[in-house]
Amino acid sequence: MLMPGRLALGALALLVAGCVIAAVGTTTALDAIGLVIAGIGAVLLVSAAFLAVGQSEDRDREQRGGS
Repeated sequence: MLMPGRLALGALALLVAGCVIAAVGTTTALDAIGLVIAGIGAVLLVSAAFLAVGQSEDRDREQRGGS
């Protein structure tokens, strides 16, 4: 099963790396690449949060014996 914590750490690393690349980029291409990498990291970070909530709801539903 996918662990939201690990996904969030990887996403955060992408977000930080993208921001660093965009900040130190000397060309427009590097700025664009940095923004794309940071954007992917941000999307994955939000996805990790939704995954954590969904898995929590699934565990709660299983414990209650619900459908």
